Amino acid sequence: MLPLAALTFAPAARSGPSITPQALAQVEAPMNFCAKVNSPDGKVEKQITMPIPDTTEQELAKMRSTKEYKETYESINKELAKVSKEKATKACVDYRPKKD
Repeated sequence: MLPLAALTFAPAARSGPSITPQALAQVEAPMNFCAKVNSPDGKVEKQITMPIPDTTEQELAKMRSTKEYKETYESINKELAKVSKEKATKACVDYRPKKD
């Protein structure tokens, strides 16, 4: 009976990041696009990154270096580049969390 109890209370094994490289790119590409849109000179010193619970910085860096992440990120940026400055500004303002 004791071995069964040990299995019941054993911590769950961590199976890696809780997000795919594509999903990470789908979150980070619009955030960085909006950072550029909201910047006075249209430039951003440092890329905005999304902290993901239960995922280490090393795991995130590895995901960002994958072909899947890079292709998804680039594809989203190509589409966002087609949006007019006015529409992009409005969309990015709407995208920001509201302050109470």
